[in-house]
Amino acid sequence: GGLAALLTGGLDAGIDFVGGRTYTVRFDQPMNAQEVEDALVADFGSADVKTFGADNQLKITTKYRIDETGTDIDAQVEQQLFTSLTPFLPSGMSYAAFAKSTDDKQV
Repeated sequence: GGLAALLTGGLDAGIDFVGGRTYTVRFDQPMNAQEVEDALVADFGSADVKTFGADNQLKITTKYRIDETGTDIDAQVEQQLFTSLTPFLPSGMSYAAFAKSTDDKQV
């Protein structure tokens, strides 16, 4: 099927998780949050992954490189997120397609 991935992200200073980057990623099929979290922890050192609404949408929060700021750092973290999620994404999906826009990243 077609991919309906949505990536939104940025710094989140919310009450439930202070000081982290949070991304919402919607996949084209149901995802196992624990399986994705295990993959991200291996690359990021820490990650919190929860099903967010439908079973094909995950909310991903990480403190990876949280002490560094700037759009270049944000872009590097998003690139690492893409790399870590590649096994879960449709074959051949490019980073450009994954991170198409700044707010509602939809591919």
